[in-house]
Order: sequence, then C-alpha cells, then structure tokens
Amino acid sequence: MDRDRAIDNVARAFYVVDNDEQTWEQAPEDVKETFRQLAKAAVAMISPGQDNSLGHQASPRTRLASREMRSE
Repeated sequence: MDRDRAIDNVARAFYVVDNDEQTWEQAPEDVKETFRQLAKAAVAMISPGQDNSLGHQASPRTRLASREMRSE
C-alpha cells in the first residue's frame, strides 16, 4: 500500500471514530484535510526511520520495538 493511501485510510478511521453519524464520503474537503494531517502525524510517529512531526528520526529503540511488533 502506498503512503498516500495509508494516510487516507488512517484519516478515514479517525473520522469515523469522531463522527458516528456521517460517512467519510460526505465530509467536507477541509474536514478531510484536517484528518489527513492528523493521520500523517500519527503515521510518522510509528514509522521507523521516517521523519516524525517534530522533525526527528525515530530512535533505535523505537525502530526495534516497531520491528518486533510487526513480526508478531
């Protein structure tokens, strides 16, 4: 799955949790963009070796923990 699609899937999941009555497809574009920005920050925080929203690389400990979680 490419990164943009992953971001959109996370944004959609965040939106659904926050908005019980509406679907992602009916949401205004500016609202979708807000959720995409939140999703980008979340993905950056859990993606080993990627720049996170603070502009830092993931620590070796974080990368190791992430690898271990993926292998389970």
